[in-house]
Amino acid sequence: MSVKTPVVIRLCLLLMLLLPGVVNAQPSLRVGVLPSNYPFTFQEAVVWQGFEIDLIKAAGRVAGLEVELVPGQSGTLREMFERGELDTLAATAGMAPEQNATFTQPYIYSGPQIVVRRGDERIAGIDDLGGKVVALKQGTPLHQWLDGQSIEGGVEYISDEMGADELVAIGRADALVIDRVEAMRLIARKPLPLHLAGDLLFVEPRSLPFSRTPQGQALRIRVDDAITELKLDGTLGRMSQKWLGGDITRF
Repeated sequence: MSVKTPVVIRLCLLLMLLLPGVVNAQPSLRVGVLPSNYPFTFQEAVVWQGFEIDLIKAAGRVAGLEVELVPGQSGTLREMFERGELDTLAATAGMAPEQNATFTQPYIYSGPQIVVRRGDERIAGIDDLGGKVVALKQGTPLHQWLDGQSIEGGVEYISDEMGADELVAIGRADALVIDRVEAMRLIARKPLPLHLAGDLLFVEPRSLPFSRTPQGQALRIRVDDAITELKLDGTLGRMSQKWLGGDITRF
């Protein structure tokens, strides 16, 4: 027997011992998240919480993936995704450019929502804002979009230190326009006489991006199938109710 034979045998035995662990190891899902983005992704007592945290963990469990949460700021996380250092990004961490990614099905549908004083039935859509006073800070992207809609009668905009919600509640403004998630949370947490008026002004679906590489597409399919299962069994809707104040997982 040559001197090398015992070494080869030992290596083979070592591989046999290690192989079950390799075979059974779960593939990972590296997810970029913002560290302070309540109610989507945030830490409390060093524990990750929030709607997207619950979604990602549940999707990973259903898909058989080991989830690794990677905190950072939007710009840094997008760069990491484009370099292949992350598999996906929580949507609120910033969407990846479409030319570099494909996306799962949406898991929530949000967008600008009109909020009015409870009992005010004059406003049910964007055209009803004509001739009205809207509490909205000028110069913001939403103000620029709304101001470009050629609403008959025009819209008067005001902002004040007391906040847009209180301006509407006391009657100094007829309406405010904010993201639907924020609108639902506002109504749930503040004892103000406000309610949602009409449908979203436009829809902003939120999805998980994955790279266009074969590995990225394989992960996307697994996560997308998991999201479908979470929708069908009601888990996703319950998560939305818990964190966002209503079920906005379907459009």
